[in-house]
Amino acid sequence: MPPKPFYETPEQMQVQINAYFKSCWQTVTKTKGKGDNLTTWDEEIQTEAYTIPGINHYLGFSTRHGMHDYLTGKPPFKDTILRAKLFIEKERNSDMLMAKNTRGYEFDLINNFGWGRQEAGISEGVAQLLACLPEGIQVMILAKITGQKPITHQAETQKVIFGDP
Repeated sequence: MPPKPFYETPEQMQVQINAYFKSCWQTVTKTKGKGDNLTTWDEEIQTEAYTIPGINHYLGFSTRHGMHDYLTGKPPFKDTILRAKLFIEKERNSDMLMAKNTRGYEFDLINNFGWGRQEAGISEGVAQLLACLPEGIQVMILAKITGQKPITHQAETQKVIFGDP
């Protein structure tokens, strides 16, 4: 007999998911100036990255697959779980595009979000994301990901490739 579920309704789980995302942020008091010109204010800063293991732990599961078990075994929870995972994936995409080193983000997207790896050394998801960007930005990001300098070949069309000419 399976153990009693932690959450009876998707709404109960959503409350905890929201609390998890909020727990990754802290309010810090900042100051500027001196003496009579001292100004203080509160600022929210993210102190912990959103992760699949982190959200599973926060929700009370004993493994990083706890949400997945709810996803496959409890259909009413599907949208709640998929939205939470999509939010974390969206944050990874944004972070990866701004990062100097993308390997950690790639690893996370491949292992936690099902992105595939192509022979070129980039994931399918990254390739799909790059396809939506202007070519100049694609070239810059691919150069960072692959560590190779772009080579422009002039043929019938201008094509940018990576690797040896």
